[in-house]
Amino acid sequence: MAAVVKTGLKPIITLKNASTGYGIAQALWNVSLELYPREIVALIGSNGAGKTTVLRVLSGVLPLWNGEYRLNEEAVKGYTAPDLVHKGICHVPEGRQLFFGLSVEENLRMGAFALKKSRAEINKSLEWVYNFFPEIAKRRNQLAGTLSGGEQQMVAIGRGLMGNPTLLLIDELSLGLAPVIVDRIYETLQKIYQEQGITILIVEQDMELALSVASRAYVLENGSISVSGTSKELMDNDKIREAYLGV
Repeated sequence: MAAVVKTGLKPIITLKNASTGYGIAQALWNVSLELYPREIVALIGSNGAGKTTVLRVLSGVLPLWNGEYRLNEEAVKGYTAPDLVHKGICHVPEGRQLFFGLSVEENLRMGAFALKKSRAEINKSLEWVYNFFPEIAKRRNQLAGTLSGGEQQMVAIGRGLMGNPTLLLIDELSLGLAPVIVDRIYETLQKIYQEQGITILIVEQDMELALSVASRAYVLENGSISVSGTSKELMDNDKIREAYLGV
């Protein structure tokens, strides 16, 4: 099944025949995908399929061995993570990876550090994030390590938003969180997408949840893209439903 082509739009991200790994262990084989402006895309697959590795490549944390990586048609293979933050790519990693000994607000400010914004610009961004997540606005002076898991995830996403992204990469958003909190965060992401036009790539093991918010998706199996298409196409695919939904 071919990926959906958004007629008239040029992709902001193009990954073509990308291969990489860790040490001598290969993790991705010839992965190709495209992300377009103003869309939510899901990357789904079982544990160990390579989903996190794709995000690490896109955010510059992990270099490519082979293949092409283009951002707005510019070749960015070999760019570092700070380089790509400056170009509008922000990564919310699995496990949140907050600085537990710092306050909520200090963690959020770290998201703007690489951009060297003025104090006024940072304060404006902070209020913008707090508007989306009023729960953490009330706890801005509280240590991040004392927050609930859901609040920590809100801080992690808020830290990503502080980088003024055009592309937000979110890894395993729902991991370890109560369904009501997951629903709340996904509703906010949809609001951010609708109001700001940020492209969002979400990595999620819960296929049904991911496809409920994404317009289209890629399925990773053993480090390769096996299927791609609209969310409806994937939900209607009997093999995918059997593999990931037990239907």
